Parts: sequence; C-alpha cells; structure tokens
Amino acid sequence: MQVATAEAYRTLDLQPGADVGLVRQAYRVLVKVWHPDRFANDPKLQAISDEKLKDINASYDAVVAYLASGSEAKQAPGPTHRSRTRNRLSVEEMYKSGLGRYYAGDRAGAEQLLLQAAEHGDAKAQYAYGYLLHEEGYLPLEAGKYFARVLRWWTRAAEQGHIEAQFMVGTFHQLGLGTPFSEPKALKWLKLAASRGHQGAHRWLSSIILRKLHTVPLVRLVLEPPQAPPRPN
Repeated sequence: MQVATAEAYRTLDLQPGADVGLVRQAYRVLVKVWHPDRFANDPKLQAISDEKLKDINASYDAVVAYLASGSEAKQAPGPTHRSRTRNRLSVEEMYKSGLGRYYAGDRAGAEQLLLQAAEHGDAKAQYAYGYLLHEEGYLPLEAGKYFARVLRWWTRAAEQGHIEAQFMVGTFHQLGLGTPFSEPKALKWLKLAASRGHQGAHRWLSSIILRKLHTVPLVRLVLEPPQAPPRPN
C-alpha cells in the first residue's frame, strides 16, 4: 500500500486496510459533519469546511480507486491474502459508492464510479450512468449525439431487463431521439416494461394505439423525465 493511500485512509478516520463497507460508512458520516451548508451563517467556518470536504472527497476517491483496482488482491498470497481479497471493491459496491457520491453532490466522482460499474455490465449502473448523461443537457446542434449516448447505455440496461430503461428506450424509439423513429422497436420495449407493471409504459401504449385507431384527437407524445436512481441504503 502506498503512503498516499494510507494517508487517505487516515483522513477518513480509518485504519489502512479497512473494508469497503467501513469506507463508505465513514465517508457518509464525514460528509454530514463537514458539509459547508452547516456553516452557512459563518463564512470563515464555511471556508474551512469546504477545504476539509475537498480533502475528504479526494481521500475517498483514492481509497475507492485503490480497492477498485484490486491492488491488495494482487499482492503475493500470504496468511492475510483471503481477507485482502474480500476488500476488493465489487461491481455492486462501485455502483453503490457512485450513487453515494452523486447524492453527496460529487458528480465527477459519481460518473467515474458508475461508468466503471456500467462497463463491467451492471444494469443498474448502466441506467444510472445514462441518467447522469441525460441530466447534463445539450446544445441544439448536438442533440442527436447527446440522445444517442444516453440511449446506448439505457439500451444495455434494457437488454438486461432493467424496467425503467426498457420504458425510456421505448420512448426514445417512438420519438426518434438519438435513433431513427421506429414504432416496432418502441412497441417492443414498451410492451416489455408494461408487462412488468410499468404505468408509464401502459400510458404510452394506450396513446400509440389510440393514435393509430384515430378514435380520439391526436395525442402529442412528449418525453417524460426519467426516474432517478434510488438513493443507496
């Protein structure tokens, strides 16, 4: 373990080698204690807390990156090799840590962790990373590229059965966002989501069918805001 990593553990008030559960727990506590909003009425303390929180975030990033790399697991086997291997950050833990960073206000850290988990094939992380991309917004001339990036990640999640991703992919195909308009593809994804009880998918399917039957005045279909990823426990 490098000196910088050991120091990062100490900044989080942890002994070097603490497992990822303790790391995440310590980070949450320290963010609550040192969040600048707690010192809104004292600019001097707020400035100190802001610097402290930067150190905490940087230390958390360093420890998470260390665990994610599996550095401990790469050491030569020994009496403690098994316990060290358990400390390696799993894909699920990357996902939860990414959400923790997102809801703590650290978007850059969240994107890094969620992208790692998404690239490892985690459907929840793929949806969450697409959600963060969707939140970024876009310039009018870059709309096609923007929606295509979001759609690419949500399609990966949808193919693994993520219900909200299935719904959003269906709406993108119906509206031609990031992909050519394709009602058959839209219906495929919307039906999958609806079959699992997604109310938004039921609404869209009803609207599409009524439009085709011309039984009601033309209903304008508008992209619905995606559901935010759940807060980590």
